Amino acid sequence: MRGRTVIKKVKELTPIAIRTLSDKGRYPVDGVSELYLQVRPSASKYSVIRTVIGEKRRDIGLGAFPNIPLTDVRIKARHFKELILSGIDPVQQTLDTHQAQSVAQRSQKTLHDIACECHVVKKQGFKNTKHAKQWIGTVKRYAFDVLGDMDISRIGVNDVLLVLKPIWGSKAATASRLRQRLEAIFDHAITSGIRTTINPAQWKGCLKPLLAAPESVKKKQGKNHNHHAVLPVSTLSEFFNDLTQYKNTRAQALALCILTGARSGEVRDITWDELDIPNKAWRIDAQRMKVDKTMVRML
Repeated sequence: MRGRTVIKKVKELTPIAIRTLSDKGRYPVDGVSELYLQVRPSASKYSVIRTVIGEKRRDIGLGAFPNIPLTDVRIKARHFKELILSGIDPVQQTLDTHQAQSVAQRSQKTLHDIACECHVVKKQGFKNTKHAKQWIGTVKRYAFDVLGDMDISRIGVNDVLLVLKPIWGSKAATASRLRQRLEAIFDHAITSGIRTTINPAQWKGCLKPLLAAPESVKKKQGKNHNHHAVLPVSTLSEFFNDLTQYKNTRAQALALCILTGARSGEVRDITWDELDIPNKAWRIDAQRMKVDKTMVRML
């Protein structure tokens, strides 16, 4: 009948006999029932089982010849037929296995891997490159040596504490930022399906019972911190006169800070297009300001 593949009857198929086959058709393979060698119009050849699974006719491919020898094909075919007799669909089982392997491979990512992925996303929302470098820099400095090479799906609360505790009491602000960034990294892993358990860096319900409150630690450190001496207002004029005697860039930058009340970072990153010389004004764009508002300072 038109459209149906003709089943050819031949003697035992040997590698030499298979190579000589050129007519389109399906050739029975001895040793296993329902196992055939399919020859396409292009003369390419592949093995297939013609069977029934769940009352539906199925053709299950077992590989191309000569990539997979008939000896291996027969072994694979017998295994598939045993699965079918047990009520298992070998094709679906193979798909499930591949999917499980794919999930396992995705989950086998280190904290270093996910931190870099998270940073790529996060830095798109940062106001400047300096903040972007600081974000990942804190994680690199304090967490990578301890947690960087660990499978992120296996990192627990005790592991996170290994990097937080050493600096929690001495560098409260840095430790608090580090915890927040680690929390963001673990959140990234969870939403990506790489991690399925609780975020070990989250504060509420996880680290809060194990660490002192960041605010109280910062307050305590503030009391014990030795600040730089304050310059008395009465000596400011004399100091400024002495400062103007230095002609280097650092002295001039400090003088600009004093005259305008600008932050040191604003002065260091100043550009010519921000300066309105005729009107003696300095316009700082909002993205460079901590308060996200454009600032105009008179010169």
